[in-house]
Amino acid sequence: MKVDGQVTQSFSIGLVLARVERGSHIILEQTCIGDAVWVPKRIEIRAAARILFLKSFDIDRILTYSDYRPSFTSVMRKQERPSELSSRCENCSGINGSRLRCNWP
Repeated sequence: MKVDGQVTQSFSIGLVLARVERGSHIILEQTCIGDAVWVPKRIEIRAAARILFLKSFDIDRILTYSDYRPSFTSVMRKQERPSELSSRCENCSGINGSRLRCNWP
């Protein structure tokens, strides 16, 4: 996916803190890394700005992202109650069907 934006009219950020000039340009490219997970691939910024009406900046920067690695999270799966047909409960020493009672949910 690719988004391309261009400033057609100068605008201020924080009233007088900064002013982004007309003609500034940004391109954002994203890539899908599986199961509808979109991550940045490339960002290109060409902008002119003025800070507090004192200092001017010309920004020409390309940021490239790569080598994404999967993030593994531990998900606890709800354990099911052992079958009533099994002869021994794994969570206690009780034997199903005997006088000993298994309190495991």
